[in-house]
Order: sequence, then structure tokens, then C-alpha cells
Amino acid sequence: MGVESSTLRVLWTIVEDAVSQDVFEMSDTALIAMLMRQVSNQVMLTGDEVNALYAYIGSKLHLIRDIAAFQSSGPFHLSA
Repeated sequence: MGVESSTLRVLWTIVEDAVSQDVFEMSDTALIAMLMRQVSNQVMLTGDEVNALYAYIGSKLHLIRDIAAFQSSGPFHLSA
């Protein structure tokens, strides 16, 4: 089972809002755990969805850190 599009929208909104030095200082595991926790606070996930989302976030860590770097470098904000 994949990740629902509504869950992905929640995730990427969290990523856009979570820009801070913490993102750069966190280990991959800690960053994934933080994002998983924040998503699961907003969306009820099944066990399969948790596994799929964990894998998805893990595959997007470079992009997540690039977004954080871009947003912290100027007044720009990505819109959905």
C-alpha cells in the first residue's frame, strides 16, 4: 500500500513549516521520527501506512534538507 495523497499534503506542509537549524543538525533517523510524529498527530495511519510513509520520508531526506536550506536562505516560501 502506498501513501495517500492527503497524507503527503500534510507531510509537505509540515516540511515547509519545520524549517530551522534543527533540521540540519538532526540525524536522518531523528528527522524521520520527528516528521512521522507530526504527521501522525494530524492523520490516523494504519500499520501499512506508517511503513510506507517511513520509507517515503527516508527516500526524500535530501529534498527535505534542500527545502530547509532554500527556505532558511531567504524570504521565499514554497506554495502548494
